[in-house]
Parts: sequence; structure tokens; C-alpha cells
Amino acid sequence: GTQPLQLTELNMLPSALAAVRALRVRGQSLSTLLRAPRRLSQLPHRCSSSSASPALSASSALPSLGVAGVFVEDGAVCVAEDGGRVTRLHPRWLRSRSLAPDAVQPSTKQRLYDVCDVNADIGDGVELDGDCLAVTFTDGHRCEFDVHELLREVTDGPAFSHRLPSHQLWDGRATRLADISFPSPPADAANVDEAVTRMQRADIARSLLAKGVAVVRGVEPRGNVVADWAANHLGPVRHTNWGRSFKVVATNTDTTVSNEDLAYTNLPLALHVDNPYRDPAPGFQLLHCIQPSTAGGDSTVCDGFFVAELMRREHPLAFKTLCDTRLRFVYEDESNQLATVRRHIELGEQGQIARVFVSGRLDFVEHKTMEEMEEYFEARKLLVTLLDQHTMSFALNAGDVLIVDNSRVLHGRNGFVEHAPRFVEGCYVDNDGVRSTYWVGTDGGHADDIATTAKLLSGLAADDDEPVKTFSHLGHSTREDIVHMTDRYNVACDGLLLAERLFDLLRLTSAPSPLVGSDTKLGAAVTLYEHGLQTATRALRAGASDDWIVAALFHDLGELLSPANHGSVIAGMLEPYIAPECTWTLAHHEVFQGYHYFEHVGCDPNRRDMFKEHEHYQACVDFCDDWDAASFDPDFESEPEGVFRPIVRRVMQRAPFWHTPDHPKRGAVVSADDE
Repeated sequence: GTQPLQLTELNMLPSALAAVRALRVRGQSLSTLLRAPRRLSQLPHRCSSSSASPALSASSALPSLGVAGVFVEDGAVCVAEDGGRVTRLHPRWLRSRSLAPDAVQPSTKQRLYDVCDVNADIGDGVELDGDCLAVTFTDGHRCEFDVHELLREVTDGPAFSHRLPSHQLWDGRATRLADISFPSPPADAANVDEAVTRMQRADIARSLLAKGVAVVRGVEPRGNVVADWAANHLGPVRHTNWGRSFKVVATNTDTTVSNEDLAYTNLPLALHVDNPYRDPAPGFQLLHCIQPSTAGGDSTVCDGFFVAELMRREHPLAFKTLCDTRLRFVYEDESNQLATVRRHIELGEQGQIARVFVSGRLDFVEHKTMEEMEEYFEARKLLVTLLDQHTMSFALNAGDVLIVDNSRVLHGRNGFVEHAPRFVEGCYVDNDGVRSTYWVGTDGGHADDIATTAKLLSGLAADDDEPVKTFSHLGHSTREDIVHMTDRYNVACDGLLLAERLFDLLRLTSAPSPLVGSDTKLGAAVTLYEHGLQTATRALRAGASDDWIVAALFHDLGELLSPANHGSVIAGMLEPYIAPECTWTLAHHEVFQGYHYFEHVGCDPNRRDMFKEHEHYQACVDFCDDWDAASFDPDFESEPEGVFRPIVRRVMQRAPFWHTPDHPKRGAVVSADDE
């Protein structure tokens, strides 16, 4: 009768596990840790204008995560952690998060003031009672917070309260239709459980946000349905010059006669995105199959992010060309003149792939030098070739709705014969509608963020009740034994958990502790933790791939375990998940880094030249010279840890050895079936 386990963050995992063990010692059950889901407006912090204890989040059921105390210094609220690290919190930053009755309108939770216009003097008004941090300002205003959620917000940055699922890149050649298919939520709202419907909608939205694609089954196959379905289940429909919805049916098979768009013929359509000439372009496109063709007309989709990352790894010059070259996308008819300037591959502020725009019928590239033009057309040809090579093709049945992220997943169709027409109806929904649907169904994304942890905790709590396995030699195990063990490993080694374990190890290098000793600077001006953040920040700002950023962040993680061979330690840990050139660089970076100091210890600084003929030699030189060697600067402003968390999670959620299909370790310990 208990609700699903609700934890606020995966980086609570060590403490959560300790809580499970403690409960067992006391003879209590896991249900002590369970809490009902909270409303999104209650998620970040609890505040009160009285001295009454606040209603804290589910983390209050867990033991302390290591906060030693709080104090005020130079006007800042300082939170001291057990390891010695101190986080300084600005008083206005804290006051802006107050949910006290005199600070916000009760029903909307919107502030009644501008944070710059109120008192920010706290004097000595701070106290810590368990997990509750109470801050009293000199004007009498009192706020109460869960101190751990404050620290996690500092670490995670602006995305703290509203999380999105990590991108899951997919190769169309290896993706099954079943992996992206979902039943339609019920149409008769009067006879359904709204909570169940919210979850079903969130399942669809999760696939769209993580994979960029979903196929929904069972929507009534008739005209004028898809826009209402989209509005009910995904978000407001965007009206364009094509209308609230548009019918795609071959009205004319003679290409010499004018049609509104090539889509209104029976000709094949190359992979493309819709309406790239709009700013902003439509977020998601829906195509509702009302009548499938009986002779051709299969749908095609391809993950543009997968192909873009493939180009970044294997064809970096072509990738850069497509990121740098501008194109004008244009649509004109008697009533409309629409145009905007884009690039084929657009990057986000962290260097991640943010958007991919390809529509060969509508683009006009800027003119550069002859050499640059040749580079562009070669890169464009490579992009189109790779898209075609990694495409998924399938037939839509009547009642199916294909939904694609219109700035990520390219779609098209095969041609069909004139006597077997194909009829689909489409519409557009913007990004914010799909995100809202996901957040409403997952408590701002937090429910998804803790799902794997909940599974692990439940599994650990059930350990005592499991029958003891009878084999004492692995060779005597049965198939059932191995399947069971593999399932357990897949839960315990979920990519999100692996990412958090890496961060836990990294944090050990931030301050003295019994495990790492009293010296984490080891003669340098910064800790190993800060050195890792600096190196990763330089990689991020240089526009490096996720693989290189993860390698940079954790490159010295093994230094306190095996200093003379620490590169091989982390290379071995990350090899299944990062590109081979990154693994090779990690394994050899100690030698290449020696170029900058070996002469002081009696060694040859040019020792790295023994690898000069290796294909990854220059990559390792650049890694060490540009990022690693430069990252001992105490005045450098690194990005916070939270900036890197989604990057690390994306990488660690990949299938192990994705880059080497015939790797001999494929299938070891964890199954390779998810590839």
C-alpha cells in the first residue's frame, strides 16, 4: 500500500544505501523510506515565516549526507561539509527561494516582490537542525530549507528543479519499432484514471525528449483527429500557413504540374526536417496514418544527433564545416515569404549537439572561397550519405501516429504507386508543450531521475529474502542463475548510477578525508577535484565532444590509487563508453604530460615522441598541452559540477563497447541485448 520510493537526487545514493543497512540493523522495513509524490511547486525548498518545523522532502527520512555545520561570514551563509569543503550562499539567492506566506502568493507561488528590493542582511541568523537550515533576516523574515537540496541546486545549476531525460542516441539500423512504440492514452476522459493518463502521456513525451521519436498506436484513423489528439496529450498545437493541421495525400502525380509541396505527390521524400525556414522551427511534427499505401510509402526516420556525433568523432573537419557554414532556408508562395538563416549542425552553449537541419529542397548556402565551398559540399555529401546509412524504415498502419523531434530526427518516405494512395494528416506541437507534459507526469523529471535508485534500493532491501544460489563454481551455474545475476548487474550498473559513482569518486579529491589523506593539492595550487573541473571546462569551451569532456573531467581519478599508471586506471573504467581515441589518450597522458616537467626529474621530456606514428598521437598532445597542463590555475573560473552531470549521464548510458561491435568483452557481466 506504500507509494513508489521518492528520492530527490541520485547523488544521495551512498546515504540511501546506508539508510537501508541501518533499517535492517534496527529491524525496520524499507517502507520507512517511502514518501508520496510531491507537487512540483513544493520540490526545491520548504520555507516558513514561523519557527515551526518545515515539511521537508523525502531526503529528510535519510541520515545526514555530511553537513558539519553552518555559519555566517562576510554576509554569506556558509555550509561546511564533513570533508572540509565550504559552500558560500548569497543571502539574496536564498531569500529569492522563500515560500513564506509574506513572500509569495499562496496558490501560484509567485513572488510578491523583486529580490533586489528587499533586505538581504542576515546578521547571525542561521541555524541547522538536522537537515533543516533556518535563515532569519534582520527584518524578521524567516526561511527554512532542506540544506541538501540547496547544495544540490548549487551543484546542478539552473536545471535543478526541472530535469529532462538524457539524450539517447540511436542507430536506425539497430533500432526496433517496438522500442519507440506506445499505446494511445484513452480517449474517453470520463472513464479513465487521470493519474494513469498522465503517466502514459509522460511515457510518450519521455521517448520524444530522450530519443526524438515515438510511434503511438490506436488513434482513430479518420481525418481531423490528430490536432485534437495532440492538444489533449502533448501540448498546444501550432498553427502555420498550412493550417492547424494539414492533409498529406497525393493530389497530383505529374511533377510537371504545380503542387503546394513535393509531399503532395507519390514521389519518395528524402530525409528532411519540416519548416526550417521558420524561426523558431516547429518543435515536434505528428503524422497520423489514416490510409496506408498497399504498394510502398514506408516511413523513414534517422537520428540526426547520432549521425552528427558520428561525424564529430570520425570526420571532425567535415563536422566543423557543417557547424560553421550558414544556409538560408526559404519558402515562398502567393501568400507567404518565409526565410531564416541556420547551420546544418547547431551546438548548444556546452558544445552539445542542439539542432540538426537538413532539407535539400529549401536551402541556399552562403558563398565562401572556392576551397571552402568544396569543403562544404564534400561535408554535406558525407552527411547525407551517413544519414541514409543509419536510417530506420517501417510501414505505418492505420491509426498510427509518427512523432519526431523536428530539429533532431529527420523523416522521409519511400515512393508509392499511383493506384495505391497513401493518406496521412499532420500537425505541429512546440517544444514547451512536450516538456510540460513530461514534467507534469514525472514531478518535474525528478521521478525519472530517481527511478533507477529506487529499483536498486528495492533490490537491496530484498536481498535477505532471496534464495541462496546453489553453485559454488561458475561453471556449475544454470541459465536461470546467469539470467538472474545479469538482471541484478543491469540494475546495479545502470548508466545513471555509474555516472553518480564517478562523481562520488571525483568529490573524494576535493578535500581531506580518511580515505584520500590530508593532501589533495599534492604541491599544486588547486585540488585534484578543481584540476578535473578546469580541464573539463577548457574542453567544454573548446567545443569538444561529450567523450572528450568526460575524459577531461575524470582523467586523474586514478592518481590516488595508482599514481604512476593512473591514466590506465581511468582509461579502463571509461573504455566501454567513450571513443577509442579518448581511451588511448587517457592511457598515455602521463607520458605526454611529462613533456612539461620530465626534465626536472631526470627524464626525457620528449619521451612522448616514441608514439609519434600512432594515429592518436596529436590528439593526446592537444589534450595535454591545451587542457591538462593549463589547468592548475587558482584564478580560473571553472564551470560547476552540475554543468557536466548531463554530459556524463549521456555517455555512461551508452551500450558498453558501442564503438567496437566485435569487442571480446561484449556481453561480459551485463547483457549486450540493448544495442
